[in-house]
Amino acid sequence: VKPSQVTYKYLIEVQEDIKAVDKWCQELLDNWMKLDNHTLCTIIQQYARLGSRERIERWLDIAADPKRCSQPLSKRVYQAILKAFARLSDPLSAEMWMDRMRSAGYSPDIRVWSPLTRAYALEDDEHGTLGALEMMKAEGITPGTKEYNSLMMLYAKRGDHAGTELWFNRCRSSGNVPGEAGYLTMIYVCLRNGKTKSAVMWLQMMMDHGLHPHHWPFLSALKICQKSGSKLRADAAMACAMEMLKAMVKAKIRPTWAARKELIALGELSSPGSVAVEFPGWFRKIKDWKKLPEETHSLNDTQCLIALHNNGFFVGV
Repeated sequence: VKPSQVTYKYLIEVQEDIKAVDKWCQELLDNWMKLDNHTLCTIIQQYARLGSRERIERWLDIAADPKRCSQPLSKRVYQAILKAFARLSDPLSAEMWMDRMRSAGYSPDIRVWSPLTRAYALEDDEHGTLGALEMMKAEGITPGTKEYNSLMMLYAKRGDHAGTELWFNRCRSSGNVPGEAGYLTMIYVCLRNGKTKSAVMWLQMMMDHGLHPHHWPFLSALKICQKSGSKLRADAAMACAMEMLKAMVKAKIRPTWAARKELIALGELSSPGSVAVEFPGWFRKIKDWKKLPEETHSLNDTQCLIALHNNGFFVGV
């Protein structure tokens, strides 16, 4: 008995390797003459996640053959196609499929416009991003937080603090609530411009609204400041990084190894020649217990790092 399309759909869905996806897709094609829309959606989504435009286009060609597709493309399939090209940072192909979607009798909704806006922003296309926002409004669709976040991201990537803050404020004035991503984008652009005090201010505002930072802004902050090569900027960045760490402790979020490595590199720039300390939880052996404040022995990794920093130690490998 050959497996059902639903079985193949689930098998394709759980694969992490593109060759494994290829294998199950080919077996599906060999065993089933016609595809249904649900399976096609899964295939497109998987290849988009794995970044393969060539394979997506191949399956779209297969879907265009009436002998291979059991039904006309559904609205959900068009949405998956648009999201796929948006994810591949190809807004022009996404717009082409939006036109085809309209020709098929479907009206684009917020779930279509949102990835298109983001695709233009990722391509640093200000005209396209703003144009997509205006077209949304013209079609009676109210832009949401995600669309404003895309505009904030566009200006933040350019290091344009004023432009980023302008769209943050427009997001609020439009009745939308800037979420975690909006505040993190503001922290990012502040740090990129060396405005560590402003970054800490936005961090505090974020926490005042019940939101907490996670690995992304922490890691980005460390990378940006480390690349500057400036000791003065590194010292200020270290202070900001410690504030982020404290907020992460409060939110019960542990920094990743990547973040720890960046913190070590930043510490080397900030305080060259500082005492390197190893402590339980992060390392297997302790170099010098006498240099460890007693209070650190019962703390978790992140709390230990903060305690060491506050006692004048630099934590290194």
